[in-house]
Amino acid sequence: MHSPNGVEPSSTSAAPMVDDRAVPMCTDLDGTLIAGDTLYEGILGLLRRNPLYALALPAWLFRGIAATKGEIAKRSPIDAGTLPYNTDFIALLREMHGHRPIVLCTAAHADYANAVARHLRLFDRVFATQTVNLDAHRKAEALVTAYGARGFDYAGDQSSDLAVFAVARNAFAVNATRRLRRRLPDLSNLSAVIDTHASRPVRTLFAALRVEWWIATIVMFLVLLGLQRVTGVNTVARAVGAFVACGLCASSVYLVDGLRKLETDRADPRGRRRPVASGALSIRSALILVPALLAAAMWLALAISKAGGAGLAIEALILSAML
Repeated sequence: MHSPNGVEPSSTSAAPMVDDRAVPMCTDLDGTLIAGDTLYEGILGLLRRNPLYALALPAWLFRGIAATKGEIAKRSPIDAGTLPYNTDFIALLREMHGHRPIVLCTAAHADYANAVARHLRLFDRVFATQTVNLDAHRKAEALVTAYGARGFDYAGDQSSDLAVFAVARNAFAVNATRRLRRRLPDLSNLSAVIDTHASRPVRTLFAALRVEWWIATIVMFLVLLGLQRVTGVNTVARAVGAFVACGLCASSVYLVDGLRKLETDRADPRGRRRPVASGALSIRSALILVPALLAAAMWLALAISKAGGAGLAIEALILSAML
């Protein structure tokens, strides 16, 4: 059970750390400081500029993840002012600021990390990916080289951060993933578990897919039942299949709309609460869901009739024009 400020009652308060001026507080960026991943922010921006960049990504990956991040960052700068920040955790860091060094240490590309640092005006030093991907053990080595083993505190959210927790003085788990949560009992130096947002994956998914809007496709379901005499399960099954196919297609179009209008939504007080804009649903998940939903919808439509695929394409075009 969590206390109102998101820190578990059994956890050590961050207050004692404030007076320890010699020990820097180091924090990850993706998932910890922001609800999201700057790499996928960059990839989305890249594809919005030119979808053909999707063909270049495999070639860049062949040169390594650090080179890939560099190519993306060079072509797709991010607007640090619109990112979905974990404001409660940033407020905690601001309380520490001035009493101890605050350090950003991330596997994100240096261009993105420095953009965030300039926007927040909070960090005394930044470690980030340049020619080498600063993840897991490489991040741990960089911090040990700079501050010594047990010479720093660290906040992270991924299981890859366990390598850094192992050499940190105190570990802060911020919005920890399920995989990391399973390992937290093994950490002898765990100082606090901080949750700045409620984890509601089912509700988030339903909101992102806008399942309530599936009701609009029930018209098709009723028309099919009205035009044909219901003589058996086959007819009903086809009508239900058509209803689900239309709903899946509609959900994929809504997700595409959320990705396309990401920057606009984040600039709008109401739009920024949409699942993708707020970071509740990651850009990575949305990019995976769109083709998966379309494939499932097309399979259902073609299973119903040969004209089903054409009808589904028409529905997608109509919805896209309306949004």
